[in-house]
Amino acid sequence: MLLEKPEDVKHENASGTVCAIYGVDAHSTLQLFATAGGDNTVKIWSLQTPVEGGGIATFELLATLAFHQQAVNCVRWAGHGRYLASGSDDQLVCLYELQEGAPAPVPFGSNAARNKQNWVRCSTLERHTMDVEDIAWSPDDRMLATCSIDNTILIWGVGIGGLSEVMTQPLQTLTGHSGWVKGVAWDPVGKYLSSAGEDKTVRMWKVADWQESDAVAEPFEALSEADPEKDFACCAYGSRAGITLASTLVENPIQLQVRLFQLVQWGITS
Repeated sequence: MLLEKPEDVKHENASGTVCAIYGVDAHSTLQLFATAGGDNTVKIWSLQTPVEGGGIATFELLATLAFHQQAVNCVRWAGHGRYLASGSDDQLVCLYELQEGAPAPVPFGSNAARNKQNWVRCSTLERHTMDVEDIAWSPDDRMLATCSIDNTILIWGVGIGGLSEVMTQPLQTLTGHSGWVKGVAWDPVGKYLSSAGEDKTVRMWKVADWQESDAVAEPFEALSEADPEKDFACCAYGSRAGITLASTLVENPIQLQVRLFQLVQWGITS
C-alpha cells in the first residue's frame, strides 16, 4: 500500500535530469533519512510527520554530500545516529559525521543549494576493487561490513574515538561467495554476520573467528529453478527478532514475488 510519494524528494544531475534513487535509510530518531542516488550524491532530509488528526508529512533537504565519482548504491546510518556511511560504483565507502560550525560554501559556479547542516566526510575506505553494493553497521557501531561485486565482504574497525580512528585496512576479508555479494546483515547481538550472494546462497559468519558457520542454498535454488526466466535477488536484514532473508523473483513487466525466511538458530523456516 502506497502511503505517500513525496515529489520533492529526488536526485537530479547537473542538467536537471531526475536520477534513480538506489538506496534509502531512516535515522534512529525517524526525524531524518538519507538517500543514495544516480547523480553520485548522498542527500540528507528532515522528516516532519503530521500532527495527530490528519495532514501529510513534510520534507526538507538539509545536505547534499557530493564525494563519490559514480552512482551511490547504498547509505546506512550507524545505530546511534552520529555517523553515516555510503557505498558507490566508484568502489569507495565514505563515512560522514555531523559537526559543529557552518557548512562549507557552495563551489563557485554551482547551482546547488547551500547545505543547512555541516556533514563532513571523515574517512574513505578504498579496498574494494569493484562496485560496493551494501553496508551494515554492527549492533555496537564498532564495526562496519561492506560487500561488493568483487565477491568479497570486508570488515572494518571503528575506534572508540570515532571516525577519526577508522582502520584504513580491513580487519577481515571474507571470500566464501562464488559470485558478487548483494547484501550483509548482523544478528541483533553481533555474534553472526549473514551475507547474500549472486551465487544464490546465504552464508553465516561467526564474528568470533570470522569462519563460515553455515551456507543456506536449497530454498533459493528451488525458487530460481522453478522460474528460470526471472531474475533472482536475495537480501538479508537484521532485526531484534533475528535475521530475515528476503528472496525476490522479478519478471517483465515488473512483478515481484517475495518470500521471507526467518533464521531460527541458523535453520530455515519459511
